[in-house]
Amino acid sequence: MILGISTSRLFAYLQLMRPANLFTAMADVLVGCLWLQASWYQTILMLLATTSLYAGGVVLNDCLDAELDRLERPERPIPSGRATKQGAAFLASALLLAGILFAFSCHLLSGMIALIIACMILVYDAFAKRHAWWGPWTMGACRALNLALGMSVLGTVIPEMLFLPVLSWVYVMALTKLSRSEVHGGNNSLVIVVGMIYLAIGLSLLLIMESRSGLIWNGIPILIWAGILTSFMYAAYKHPNAATIRKAVKMSVLCIVLLDASMAAMYVPLWKIIPILVCLPCSVIAAKWFAVT
Repeated sequence: MILGISTSRLFAYLQLMRPANLFTAMADVLVGCLWLQASWYQTILMLLATTSLYAGGVVLNDCLDAELDRLERPERPIPSGRATKQGAAFLASALLLAGILFAFSCHLLSGMIALIIACMILVYDAFAKRHAWWGPWTMGACRALNLALGMSVLGTVIPEMLFLPVLSWVYVMALTKLSRSEVHGGNNSLVIVVGMIYLAIGLSLLLIMESRSGLIWNGIPILIWAGILTSFMYAAYKHPNAATIRKAVKMSVLCIVLLDASMAAMYVPLWKIIPILVCLPCSVIAAKWFAVT
């Protein structure tokens, strides 16, 4: 018992926060923090802001999806009774507010971006996720803004880096569209389209990286990213059932860390992206205990 709350109930609320996914959100903001050489204080504020916003968003999502989850995923914390809707709603509100405050503590521009992210989260969780294309578009926008959050750490806009959130937007739109089939299964056509989008993003990063630095070693993260996703996407293509698609979606989410590392490698030496890469094993380990999708 902690503060009158059982350990099992605390674990249930921790499950709602998707700990494995939080490391992917950290990787997003580290791209900008590393390139702009933010201070430790600024970086910590950005990490606290992004984890709070992301956690608040997924907790709110489960809160609003409680009735649907009773039918499709009764093992989740709220349908199973291990967490309450009221408790989840309070936790989501507190986390979103904390994320905004942490961002404002870093810089006014960061706070404004965090405020927009929170609004986009509300739009997605309450309305957009029910639409076939509007939902993925909004989810992609949230992730793109999260990447932009790290780039705002010094309160400036770097036009040279703005294409990175666009690539992130497209990537997350694709994986979100794919995730719509992880309960009932999908079809080969969808897997092929998503796979082609992944390929286009990977090639774009390699070409831009080569033109910027000419250092092939900096392309190692994107090659690893491509190798991992190719394996899971091929399995989903051969047998597009719920199980294979769920695995492909899970790895697509976890591999956001490698995508972020590849983006950072265009601006900093390879050894400097180690803080981003560390997020991957942390995410993988957490995924063994907590659901990713």
